[in-house]
Amino acid sequence: MLLTAAAPSSIVAASAEGQMENERRSSTRYEGVRWVGDTLHIRYYVGGRRKEEAVPAAKTEKEADDVRRALMLAAQRGEWKPRKERVTVPPPPPKPEDGPKFKELTAVYRKDWMRTRKRQSWQKEMLAILEGKFGKVPLGWLTTARWEKWRDELARKKWTEGPRKGQRRVSDTTIVKYLAFVSGIYRRALETEAGRRLVSENPLSRVRRPATPSRGLKKALSAEQAEALLRHLAAVDKHGRRPNEDLYRWALLVLKVGMRVEEAQHLRWAAFDLRSGVISIADTKTGHPRRVVAPEEVVKQAKQWKLSASSSFVVGNEWQEGVPHRRWTAAYKAAGIPWGNRPDAFTTRNMRTTFTMLSFEHGAKPEDLIEQTGHSLAVLLAYYAEANVDRKRSAVEKNPVKVPEGICPRPAPGKKGKVRKIGSVGTGRKS
Repeated sequence: MLLTAAAPSSIVAASAEGQMENERRSSTRYEGVRWVGDTLHIRYYVGGRRKEEAVPAAKTEKEADDVRRALMLAAQRGEWKPRKERVTVPPPPPKPEDGPKFKELTAVYRKDWMRTRKRQSWQKEMLAILEGKFGKVPLGWLTTARWEKWRDELARKKWTEGPRKGQRRVSDTTIVKYLAFVSGIYRRALETEAGRRLVSENPLSRVRRPATPSRGLKKALSAEQAEALLRHLAAVDKHGRRPNEDLYRWALLVLKVGMRVEEAQHLRWAAFDLRSGVISIADTKTGHPRRVVAPEEVVKQAKQWKLSASSSFVVGNEWQEGVPHRRWTAAYKAAGIPWGNRPDAFTTRNMRTTFTMLSFEHGAKPEDLIEQTGHSLAVLLAYYAEANVDRKRSAVEKNPVKVPEGICPRPAPGKKGKVRKIGSVGTGRKS
């Protein structure tokens, strides 16, 4: 009989401690990268078969992930070789003139995604910025680590002159918007056959985005401020004309119907049924068409607008893109409403918030506003349904549970330790 000596407790403890350290160091952000002892290992697939190998030259998980992505790209091109036949590990980064470029990826996004949706001005500007900076860069070079480096560069940019000298040029909220946009380009490409020939995964999915402060409840205009804005926009000048007629229609559709700013801007007469007051919105922010109802006073004015309509659009024209911020700024200030992104100021986005919050304050139910606003029930309750004291009291008083009449059990006066039962006096036992 072969006897084996039990391992000393110190060795067992050291082994368990080493395993826990490896688990702690193993990356959850970089899929396919893990620590084995003091060496980084990577896993990837070649022709449907999983490969695993150590990367001694890599000191960080980012470097190991770069090696893994380079090997996956080589396998995709048919240039993969076993480790023994490779000259160097990790391989040198591809030259700028080799492989598909980032501008080919944005071309897929323009053709297969932007062509089927309304184009917003900020999307065009963002694509121009990205193509100017990364257009000629090969996709195999744009790894997770390099997108993180770009994120850090944006965060470090500061104004070098002017009143904002020393302040950041790009806020965390804007950086989150940039990263989400680039991630969307990769995501949409992976949904098409042409895009899958260029990329095999989304490197932005593992890029940590800056934490932005919670905005809590939305800001909304008061009923008096909204009425003052509409009065100013409907005012007639000394020549008998209404210079802000288009802005008045725009504001009325947002404040009284609850449409998004862009939805009201691109609304056509063909989608507005003046008989029933129903507006069909096909191109929405979420991609789900919906039908909204306009109040009778808006329908009456829309019938008058229709008589003098010179365009297929209710508000703007075919050439109008983006929001005329200068005109809106002047209109808000003339109506006595502060304009801007400060906590005490408002923008055009707050008009739709005003519709939702005022509707709640005057008894509208969240389930009735789901299709009207295009929000989910969770969003309506989390950001818009601010309950005041009267509504809270009304809600708790609807509870059907009845409270029994009588006094609460408590010690009878003058008798310490005695508990008096409801309906009797002087009985009970010591507590």
